[in-house]
Amino acid sequence: MIPKRSISRTDISASVLCFGLSGLGIDGSEQESFALLDHFFAQGGNFVDTARVYSDWIPGERSRSERILGDYLTSRKNRDQVVLCTKGAHPALDNMDKTRVNPREIMADLEASLKTLRSDYIDLYLLHRDGIENPIADILGTLDKARQQGKIREYGVSNWTAPRLREAIELEKSGHIHGIRMDQEQINVGSGQMNPPGDHTLRDWSIDMAKILSEAKVAVISYSCQAGGFFQKVAAGQALAGACKRYDTPHNQERAKRLMTLSQTTGIGITQLTLLYLLQAKKLQVFPVFRCRSMAQLEDVIKTCQYLDQPVDFADLRDFE
Repeated sequence: MIPKRSISRTDISASVLCFGLSGLGIDGSEQESFALLDHFFAQGGNFVDTARVYSDWIPGERSRSERILGDYLTSRKNRDQVVLCTKGAHPALDNMDKTRVNPREIMADLEASLKTLRSDYIDLYLLHRDGIENPIADILGTLDKARQQGKIREYGVSNWTAPRLREAIELEKSGHIHGIRMDQEQINVGSGQMNPPGDHTLRDWSIDMAKILSEAKVAVISYSCQAGGFFQKVAAGQALAGACKRYDTPHNQERAKRLMTLSQTTGIGITQLTLLYLLQAKKLQVFPVFRCRSMAQLEDVIKTCQYLDQPVDFADLRDFE
């Protein structure tokens, strides 16, 4: 079973594994997606992550992921049992240089998500990108207002730089805003050294971010938590393609060897080790957000929970505590 834990400084109890729904309606049929969600919830999961922009890169229906999730929650009548995270204010995919992180567009996306998801509120609402041309007080003040209106329970950010995160934390300390409770970043065993991103609006994970967030007790949702399958593919001797190519560096090839050795000595699989690396962080609260295309992949992820209480020595791999 998947255990739950309270998200730091909130009254939200979320499963330690978060089901990422960027592929909802893409990776399989809607019936198959419903079956995966049913199994995840039956095994104790309750935390799901989507976004307004998922899956707008596929021709046809927009906001497909939110719509299918809304269908699922409506059909199963289980909205009050789900910790729902969604994200808004992503740039238009055909104009990534123009930010949309301003009060008007933040609220437009939030209202649209509530309608598509068919929910009166969102548990965790995150800004998908930053808009550095706008003051943080205006940006987070907009989310504060939505929180006071009951439209969101807690809010956070994604792909912000360390200086902007620090500024947000300082603004909270001043008492002017409620403050962020979650940050979604690309953090995994290989995120310390990656090839440059294809999307210039992404912000790479850093030790400075870890320090700022751990000191402020802001939880992290880790996307690409398994490095696009890079370590599993290296261990299996498979060709590297797609998302995992970003991690194909000498640094990470060496890390893959160390993970394989660790797997041999502990008897724990590569998938489980990549997730335990995040779940067993000592100073930072991390919720890995995983994507899966089949029941076998979902079971492989859930298997991680068997080892949660088995300490694993990641000392020579640990980039943060």
